[in-house]
Amino acid sequence: SYEFLCYLGVAVLGLAMVLRRRRAVAGLFGASILASALFAHFQWQSSHALLPVLFGYPQAWARLVPMYLAGVVCYLYRDSIRLDRWGAILSICAMGIACVIPLGYTVLFPVFGTYLLLYLAFWDRFSLHRVMRFGDLSYGTYLYAFPIQQLLVQHLHLRDSPVRLFAAAAPLVLAAAAVSWFFVERPALRWGRRRRSLQNTSGINSRTMVPVSAD
Repeated sequence: SYEFLCYLGVAVLGLAMVLRRRRAVAGLFGASILASALFAHFQWQSSHALLPVLFGYPQAWARLVPMYLAGVVCYLYRDSIRLDRWGAILSICAMGIACVIPLGYTVLFPVFGTYLLLYLAFWDRFSLHRVMRFGDLSYGTYLYAFPIQQLLVQHLHLRDSPVRLFAAAAPLVLAAAAVSWFFVERPALRWGRRRRSLQNTSGINSRTMVPVSAD
């Protein structure tokens, strides 16, 4: 539910034209880290009984929003962020420091954890991209892992055995992700590309058919 509301929040930022202002989004990201640190330090809790039911717990929002905005900021600044070895080493050191100082994880992980994750994702030697030649199962894995794991926990009582839960869930999750990719995601992407191609072709034809004055 939190992630879904974050998607809606990004849509609101887009409609409000905030996403076109990178500095404004970066400012929101910094403010969210500060709010997260304040919530963690003072252990603020919601005193409103109905608010968490409708919108989620404020302390959970304080913890999750910086993680979500980290991805938004990295995307908006993708032309400026360099993923290199020294940045990864710095991020590893920062994450080590975060483990031993108060509020270190809260303040440092959204920045350095995100950088390290992106570095590993795009690291040529890691070769994760080669797996995608069989189909991109990443989004389906992310999407269906949680509900499938919850069903297994409920019906097979695997709550206290993470290894058994992973072993039982992984084949089912990958199967669901494959079905999602081959029958939903890939056809939808192809439809979107064809639609854009037709729109571009129509635009070119309409421009070439405009009469040109002899003057």
